[in-house]
Amino acid sequence: YLHVKHRSKTLKKHLDSIADYYILNSKRGKSLNKAAGTNLKPDFKDEGVDFNAVKSVVIVDSDKLKRIHLREAIKVNKSFKVESNLSYTDSLINELYTLKPDVIVFSSFVSNEENIDMLNKIKQDLPLAKTIIVADKADETLFCKAIKAGIKAYCLSDYTADKMFNIVNKITNGGHYYDHSMDDLVYRVFSHMSNINQLPIDKPIHEQLGLTQKELEVLGAIARYDTYKKAAEHLYISPSTIKAHLSNIYRKFNVKTKLQAVLKAYEMLYGFVA
Repeated sequence: YLHVKHRSKTLKKHLDSIADYYILNSKRGKSLNKAAGTNLKPDFKDEGVDFNAVKSVVIVDSDKLKRIHLREAIKVNKSFKVESNLSYTDSLINELYTLKPDVIVFSSFVSNEENIDMLNKIKQDLPLAKTIIVADKADETLFCKAIKAGIKAYCLSDYTADKMFNIVNKITNGGHYYDHSMDDLVYRVFSHMSNINQLPIDKPIHEQLGLTQKELEVLGAIARYDTYKKAAEHLYISPSTIKAHLSNIYRKFNVKTKLQAVLKAYEMLYGFVA
């Protein structure tokens, strides 16, 4: 009795959810659902008494109008509560640490070193938080960096309210969502993997090559860009740092030029030189 009395609020919530279940599954409830075009479900799981708590959501965007638009799309689902609307400021990361939300929606997200570092910190310090990136335009580089930093969803700012509603639902239930603008990138990645002797699933590419992760990123940038400056800008590091990493790569591969290093990596991964 004392135990039940002490947890009276929790018990009331459970009883309310059970009542909702029978109401929603009654003849009238099903009729209303059908008329409204909805498929309402009780706020608990059938296994035992595993009830779902309301998930807290934080929206981040310096544009107030965009924050309002997102809030209206998310709050339709009573399982989610928008706890706060934040802007991109120097104190943002500390505010997120204080709030400890279940879901963080980064709207108008810009791909720069500071923001990517913030995603990595959230992944490390708030491992239970589900992060969503809303980008103003398709950006493969941002997508790859954000995936590596642990985001659960990537979409563009042309989303509909229904789409955002479904995205938030999906990631809080263990799923992922990526915008169709990234389909071509995903296809290229899998095509690339199918030709590699030992798939990255079994062993990371940088380990296959005997390089560090940063050295692999430098090698990839050098293969893509024709100058140290461009490669450095792509990785948000200095040209001198690029040269230092290249020196280590040359030593490990026993080569003397950028072209030789790229061809050596290709040979080690594919077993031949194109």
